[in-house]
Amino acid sequence: MESSPIWGRLILCLGVFSIGISLLSAPTFAATDPAELMIRSGVELRRQGRNEDALPKFQGAYELSRSSRAAAQLGLCEQTLEMWEEAEQHLSEALLGQSDPWVTRNRKVLEEARARGRENLVSVQLLVEPAEAMITVNDVTVGRAAEASTVWLKEGDLLVTASLAGFESQSFKRRMKAGDSTQVKMKLAKPTAPPRISAAASSTEAPPQSAPLGGPAATDVQASDSVHAEPRNWRPYVGWGAVGVGTVGLGVGLLGYLAHNNAVSGFNKLGCLKGEGVIVGPEGCEGFDKDVGSAKTQVAVGLIGAAVFGGLGAWLLTSGGSGANTESAVGPIWGVCKPEGGVYPGAGLSVGCRGQF
Repeated sequence: MESSPIWGRLILCLGVFSIGISLLSAPTFAATDPAELMIRSGVELRRQGRNEDALPKFQGAYELSRSSRAAAQLGLCEQTLEMWEEAEQHLSEALLGQSDPWVTRNRKVLEEARARGRENLVSVQLLVEPAEAMITVNDVTVGRAAEASTVWLKEGDLLVTASLAGFESQSFKRRMKAGDSTQVKMKLAKPTAPPRISAAASSTEAPPQSAPLGGPAATDVQASDSVHAEPRNWRPYVGWGAVGVGTVGLGVGLLGYLAHNNAVSGFNKLGCLKGEGVIVGPEGCEGFDKDVGSAKTQVAVGLIGAAVFGGLGAWLLTSGGSGANTESAVGPIWGVCKPEGGVYPGAGLSVGCRGQF
């Protein structure tokens, strides 16, 4: 019974020893970075000439790690696929990495690759003031003026816009070809404010008038006029328009009168006779008779229109509210114009008008 503790200790030591042996003999599994695995897969695909299949591998590695090596491998693959703008961006990002051993070993190769790619791009140097101005290039925001220096773009139309709150925006536009370079200088200015008129200047230009004893001050009258100004009167415009229409009607009536006389003259020359609605005479009498009737209608319409519109225009121009002094305006106009005549043959048609002004 005394030896039981010794056996217990021995069994415990043997158990620990066996566990240690099993751990040492078990196979080891090294943890591998997923981004590194994607880079290795992409490199292998590029060795096989499958650059289009390798591109998603490098893109995935770049999204996972954002490392300088991932950016460099992505840029090299994009350059092979002639994605010049994207390749320049990622190769420049990779060359900024100073602590990446792989980039340090391959810096010269990466710089040469970037230089070859830039031969297919457009160089735009941005010099914009003030430094807080926001810059967009081809509708893509590139940042503040203090952060933007030189951008590399594909050939085509170039549109650079600089804007800042409180300043007038400026734009630069030009057609660019591969290999071209340009310098864009902009200096935003604040909008020009209209000149302000001081109170002293306004008082010298328009001195206040003295008000009569017990009456309101001149300044009060001016303020009241500005607030209660009457709207622009429409009566003169409508009145003169109606007078114009009446004048046209008078002209139509006069033309009808002349046509009537010509038709009557022709009717009489042919020796035509008319009575009780029956026309007797050679061929052509009926035509002249119709012309006479049409001319009468024209005379009536024209003169009635002249009377109506002319009277309306005269009323509008001489009634109150026209904005003019009604005492000095033309007095009321009234008149009656109507065709007068007898039964032809031998009867003429005349116009009788009477009026008072």
